[in-house]
Amino acid sequence: MSTSISKKIACAVCQRATIVPLAIPPDNSGSVDLDLRPASSYRNTMHLWLQECPVCRYVHSSLDVLLAGAADIVYTAEYRLMTARETQLGLAGRFMRHAYLLRDQPFEAGWAMLRAAWVGDDLGRDDLARYCRRVCDNHWVGLPYGDDEQSMLLRAVSVDVLRRARCFFEAGRLAEELLAMQTVTPVLQRILNFQRQLISDFNFAAFTWDAALAAFPGYTEVHAPQKKQA
Repeated sequence: MSTSISKKIACAVCQRATIVPLAIPPDNSGSVDLDLRPASSYRNTMHLWLQECPVCRYVHSSLDVLLAGAADIVYTAEYRLMTARETQLGLAGRFMRHAYLLRDQPFEAGWAMLRAAWVGDDLGRDDLARYCRRVCDNHWVGLPYGDDEQSMLLRAVSVDVLRRARCFFEAGRLAEELLAMQTVTPVLQRILNFQRQLISDFNFAAFTWDAALAAFPGYTEVHAPQKKQA
């Protein structure tokens, strides 16, 4: 169970002072999904991951930090329309607006859309989750990946993003590409081969790392890709 405290800060866009909750999350216990979706105890704090100004509706992890271009974007008709549609999208809509504000930072924008997909998963909104994963992949597909461990892991996450979005051909092609790389780790080899089986079965269900590795000996702890600061 999480606890939270509140803090009064000024919005970086309109300078309106507002009180925002600050979460003190629980331990991130439990196995993450193959797209790094955390266990439910941690996801229960997702409504506190972003702060929002009640006046201009600017949204960011820290409301007093200004994203480049955000001061203009929040007053556009498109952004206002996204805000109005949030009655249907709920918390997912907030993460989608955050991704829109981060559109010039594709790595971060992709994570925001993936988090919106996680909300869709929890709501049972497969259509929403599928759409958000496709947009996530659109942000990530052109990134300049290396062959280091963190880059390989992020691309393995992309395989799951594509599979869960039912883009089976693209997911299979990426899995084969990664398996052919010399820098693929033994753990990722197991995960990617598991993904290949799911893809061949046209299976778009969620699976955890623990479930994927349960049939293989020599479990190795896997660390999430390091996230850049917005």
